[in-house]
Amino acid sequence: MAERWILPRLRPERPNHVWSYDFVQDRTHDGRVYRTLNIIDEFTREALMIRVDRKLNSTDVVDALTDLFILRGPPDYIRSDNGPLAVVARTMYGWRPRGKSASMRFWRLVGCGHVYGV
Repeated sequence: MAERWILPRLRPERPNHVWSYDFVQDRTHDGRVYRTLNIIDEFTREALMIRVDRKLNSTDVVDALTDLFILRGPPDYIRSDNGPLAVVARTMYGWRPRGKSASMRFWRLVGCGHVYGV
């Protein structure tokens, strides 16, 4: 099992330092559900990717992050407040920021002002 700890909220210091992803769900005018996967750079507040589909899961998160890693390089940290964080973290474990020996960290929000390291 992965080691877990509570830390002060990580503040982004530069572009590609901290990315966040989250799911949003809504309905069309005829009542059909759709979801969006939103990935943002917390420093620039740029929407790096918005993926829309009827169903989105951890595979979709991994695919979207992989595409962004190829285009921009991986960030130092990825933050999520829900969803398949453990699956994504295990899958992405091998990706490392260029020029750094440590792998990136995945964080889960557990309350206002704190993150949960995975």
